[in-house]
Amino acid sequence: MAMFILTTFTFWIAGSILMITGFGREIFSRHQMRVTPIGLVMLMTSVIAIISAIFYPSRSVNVGNIIWETFMSSVFLLRARPRLWWETFMVAVMLTVVRGFGPVNPHHADVVNWALWESVITGVFMGSIISDPLFSALSAGMAAVQSGIILTFLAGRMHFGTIRDMAFLLSSTLIAWHMSWIMNWIYTKRHAEMSNS
Repeated sequence: MAMFILTTFTFWIAGSILMITGFGREIFSRHQMRVTPIGLVMLMTSVIAIISAIFYPSRSVNVGNIIWETFMSSVFLLRARPRLWWETFMVAVMLTVVRGFGPVNPHHADVVNWALWESVITGVFMGSIISDPLFSALSAGMAAVQSGIILTFLAGRMHFGTIRDMAFLLSSTLIAWHMSWIMNWIYTKRHAEMSNS
């Protein structure tokens, strides 16, 4: 689990630095958003989350995670259409079933060994059905947060707001973004081939 968290935060911080330098400007400009401030928020919340986990490991709630979840939820609610809210919630319910009631339930163990599997499934699914990388990433993240909140009420223990859950959230977001980008690239390439033939 420690390796999963370390790897996720490494890629996330690297991505936030790239965004600060202008990576992804075309995608964000479609939604009248500036990429540099978002990259800064990503970087700052990651640093706060790491500091919080190092100096306050006994606390179940991670400050950086709460800040990021609040920011991400605000952007999602302001930018996404109501239909996408509903679709994301339905995915969150399905994810809750997998996380809480599946045949292999990692949350009944002290160490979550299947967080990578959960994040891959969530990210690939959302990235495959949503063509916009920004909305696919936001939807994957929101589905992870909502499923964690639902599971918290059902299981009676925290499944959101922790450093572990932030790693799950961030990895789902990263995978969804890249999956959507790959699907767009495949579609564009096929469309170009059909136009040339």
